[in-house]
Amino acid sequence: MLSFAVNADLVKNPPVDWSDLLKPEFKASVALAGDPRASNQATMGSTRPGAGGATDAAKAVEDGLNFFAELNRRGNFVLVIGKAASIAQGETPVLVFWDYNAPAARDNLKGNPKVDVIVPESGVVAGVYVQAISAYAPHPNAAKLWLEHLCSEEGQVGWLKGYCHPIRLTTSSKPRKRQPTCSPRFLRQKATPKRSSRPSRSRKPPRRSSPNDGTPSSAPAWRSDERSLRMRACRLPGSWEKRPQAPEVSTTGRP
Repeated sequence: MLSFAVNADLVKNPPVDWSDLLKPEFKASVALAGDPRASNQATMGSTRPGAGGATDAAKAVEDGLNFFAELNRRGNFVLVIGKAASIAQGETPVLVFWDYNAPAARDNLKGNPKVDVIVPESGVVAGVYVQAISAYAPHPNAAKLWLEHLCSEEGQVGWLKGYCHPIRLTTSSKPRKRQPTCSPRFLRQKATPKRSSRPSRSRKPPRRSSPNDGTPSSAPAWRSDERSLRMRACRLPGSWEKRPQAPEVSTTGRP
């Protein structure tokens, strides 16, 4: 949201709303953090004073521009692109700043001077950031996972630590561990697992019904190929030559 970054060492009575900026005590003090012709932050800042209670967007923009025209006529507006350095030097004691940039500037100045961050009582506006994935991204599935992280509770805490307003209202400073809904299966290629040619010694051969009792067996029929018989010879005593041929399993009664 837009806010006022105020040099508290120079401004003893900080403004609490847009209308306060018209007071004589703020002569040559108010600036925007950018050029309104190129900066979205400055564009929003120059039009928000007329948004308080307005329902017509076009009229709100016109009222905001008229407000800054009056601010300039009274000599309160400074035609300088404000930044943290200009706040500290007193060139722009009151700067219309995003409320996540203002605290960052305050932290960088480390109390020299003291900076107050004030959100105006009316004409409050929020800037929403939109995330997108390029249609020509070299790794679009990795980008999907990154966006999933940004929208997760853990990712929202990262935004919160940067003084941004998270979109998840339940975000806390200690996020819960959660599994991403965008599964990493997108990053894996489907492949048929390779089967080992060596027999597994941890498995026991399944118990099978008698081939002549007429009862269908739920287990697959014995394979009669050479590889299957060699595997059976490894599990049971005796040599390959002494092993009998695999019996045929009756399928009578099988549905």
